[in-house]
Amino acid sequence: MNRLFTHVLTAVMLLSPLAGAVQLSDLSADLTRTGADETLTKDYAYRVLSDLTVRRIWNLDENRKLTIDFDPGKDKLICIMVDYKKPVSAKQGTEAVKAIAHTDEVKWNKLDTKQASKYGVENARALKIDKSYLFMETNAAGKCVRVMLFTSVPKQNRRHLSDISTTGYGPTAMGNNAQASAGKALLEDEKKRLATPNKTDLAKEETKESDTMEDDKTEPEETPTEEVTETPKEVAAAEPTPEPQQTTPKKVKKAKASTAKNRYEAFMAKLGLEGVTPVQLGLGGAGIILLFTIIGMIKRNNEAKLMAAKARAMAESDPGETLRARSGVRRPKLKR
Repeated sequence: MNRLFTHVLTAVMLLSPLAGAVQLSDLSADLTRTGADETLTKDYAYRVLSDLTVRRIWNLDENRKLTIDFDPGKDKLICIMVDYKKPVSAKQGTEAVKAIAHTDEVKWNKLDTKQASKYGVENARALKIDKSYLFMETNAAGKCVRVMLFTSVPKQNRRHLSDISTTGYGPTAMGNNAQASAGKALLEDEKKRLATPNKTDLAKEETKESDTMEDDKTEPEETPTEEVTETPKEVAAAEPTPEPQQTTPKKVKKAKASTAKNRYEAFMAKLGLEGVTPVQLGLGGAGIILLFTIIGMIKRNNEAKLMAAKARAMAESDPGETLRARSGVRRPKLKR
């Protein structure tokens, strides 16, 4: 089951880039340049060739390149070419011809070298359907490398045509100058045509705009915020107003405690001590008292030591005087 899902997903991924690309069934022998402007996708590159014809090129996928040449003067198709980078089977090439020519039956005729050279093709098979000439070129292995449709008998190999020169040259270049001017005009015209949206592009834009408008309309419905918020308000308004409850002594005590706490916090904030709790303040006060007590004890101890030192100094200087001072006897004064 998983393998089947993987194969389906791969196929979708491979086919999705081709959804908006040109299909071979969109082409026909009566396609005009103006018709291509209106129906084919605008993802092509354009060139103006040396014979003043217009070429448009699409890369259909990784292996197929579509080339369409128009005669701008007659607004007519010249040829359609599908080139395969990697050769495919002759059967696949035949199916491509059937899609372009809108036919169910193809009977190829082998062209000899002389005929192939006359039509500007190589190793080719050919057939004619109505007024269209169809060719399939193959390689040595018989695999298809290119299929072509011409609206008239081809007279040259159009794949070898070069781009037109948009500048005149030579001493008498009147004709060349005219051709260069015509080439410039065609290039400008192709540029304008490529930039002009066709019906397919306009339809895509209208689809995008309509999708955007629908998304805008549905956005308010996805967020019914007002309805959700209005219903509870109406229910709340219908409910009776509850009677005020009497204040109990416990609540009075809590209120007083809260008031005292607020006053304490305001007082501490004035002192610059925000965040200090009463417990921390009490511990701090006890610490301060203990500190002052210790300082007083140290001070008194130092004073006692100082007095004892003075007493020793006096005793060492006059022992008799020290004894008299202790006994209370004064030394008589001498008469002169």
